[in-house]
Amino acid sequence: MTPAGKRTLAAGLLAAGALHAAIARDTVVGGMNDDAVYLLLARALRSGRYVLPDGIARPITSYWPGAPALWALPAWLCAPRWGLCRLAALAAAWAGLWQVWRLARRQLRTESAAAVVTLAAFSPVFAANVGVCGADIAFLALSTAAFAALPDGRAARRSERLALTACAAAAALFRPEGLLLVAALALSVYWSEGSRRAARFSAVALLPALAWIARNRLVAGTASSYIRQFASQVVPLANPLMMLEQCARLIALLFGGGMLGLTRGPLAVAAGLLILAAAGVGTVVSLRRHRDPRALALAVFVFAALILHVLWRQVLDRYLLIVLVPVLVLCARAAEEIPARAAAAAASLIFLLGAAGDARTLAQGRPGAEPWPQTMSYVRARLPPDVLIQSPIAPVLMLWTGRRAIALISTVYRRDQWLAICLENHVDYLVLDDNPEHWDRMPGPWLAMIVRLNRWADSSPYVVVQFRNAAEKTAVYRIAHPDPARYLRAWNAFRIAMTESPTPAVARARLREAVKLEPELASARLALSSLESGPAAAEDRRRAIASDPTLASAD
Repeated sequence: MTPAGKRTLAAGLLAAGALHAAIARDTVVGGMNDDAVYLLLARALRSGRYVLPDGIARPITSYWPGAPALWALPAWLCAPRWGLCRLAALAAAWAGLWQVWRLARRQLRTESAAAVVTLAAFSPVFAANVGVCGADIAFLALSTAAFAALPDGRAARRSERLALTACAAAAALFRPEGLLLVAALALSVYWSEGSRRAARFSAVALLPALAWIARNRLVAGTASSYIRQFASQVVPLANPLMMLEQCARLIALLFGGGMLGLTRGPLAVAAGLLILAAAGVGTVVSLRRHRDPRALALAVFVFAALILHVLWRQVLDRYLLIVLVPVLVLCARAAEEIPARAAAAAASLIFLLGAAGDARTLAQGRPGAEPWPQTMSYVRARLPPDVLIQSPIAPVLMLWTGRRAIALISTVYRRDQWLAICLENHVDYLVLDDNPEHWDRMPGPWLAMIVRLNRWADSSPYVVVQFRNAAEKTAVYRIAHPDPARYLRAWNAFRIAMTESPTPAVARARLREAVKLEPELASARLALSSLESGPAAAEDRRRAIASDPTLASAD
């Protein structure tokens, strides 16, 4: 690289460092459920347990232990001033960029490597997550280090094999996609060093992840709750239209938005397709012209990860972080095959689009020590330490207030059933965040549940608003019933009437019992009105639906 090129690279990285510091300052640590969970589990690890402090002590299987182990020391040093953890998050991000440089330098010309590390640093999705104590950027760093340690068509040194195996094994403890990473790396090792080396690498690299899965089976009876979550959100293979829509959504959000900062749908899809096409060209060039086993691993991992997320309905732009570096490296390999001016123009366009996305991220940022500060302050000051709260931001509440909290159940469709679950589990309060901007990319069932819950909280006679903040769009409700046992008996009578009654007469008798015990049980009133006739039944139907409008679909 020429002296001018070195100065340009240094200036670009200094600018990226300033950008990352500014964005990290505006990032509220523990402001998302996922990074709040990682910090809570990091704190739990010090006591030798892997459970959330919700009082339930249910074994956690969906959050893999790599990230909590990584954040254990920062969480110990910084608690309860969680914002200080930004420094550790920034250090992890720049460790990842160093690994990007190492990989790109081994794979590409020096000028191309400089372009890759600069584009990665200014990528909107990377910049937006540099202050987040999550698993994605750490996975990026470890997977990139593993790719860099791969032998490039020659016998690997012992130190390279150790680095490759250690980084792959560690990455597999951060995200489930780490299993796909190990498979992609094993294929490359098989190509360059044969089946024996590949089998040995796979066995050792998978050992920690398999131990974690065995632990899950032992304590929870499942390899991971991700399996159930994935099954409930899988895109139907038999529906080509839905599959095409999911592909377009994925490409637009990950590549058009996450890499280029584009927000308009058709343009983001077109740009994302161009990025993927360039990566495909880079793969073909690497395999046919250079016989490069490292490029094989990069391409296989990208393909496998994208297939996984095409099938999984839930899509977030930060999912791009696991494939960001492989895609950039493969695109740079393709760019080396075209005239230098054209390649520089393409890189400049990507850089400018990404920088514009970074500017939008900065403009939207609001510096703050904690999420929803007035709401959190109210919970800490006014709610007793031993209460149980239900909320869609349960982990955030537990981290910032020290109160026990549980999440929502997305498969509850009746207000009466939800209230029965709350009373049965001794839930005392409900904390809701009614800001659509926070939930616009959540899976449909969860988003629908949040909408229903806001309606139920405002309509139930046994839910009383205690605090509402229009600026933060939050509310705190107290759940109260003069006789919870009576309500549960009424709900059980309704449930039995609907599922176990042998005749309509028996069902009618049980429904009347439920309404007598709990006149406000709208579900029972509606069901009883369907078995009776006359003005009284019509009035009961009207009152039930007026009390809980979500029952209209069950009428």
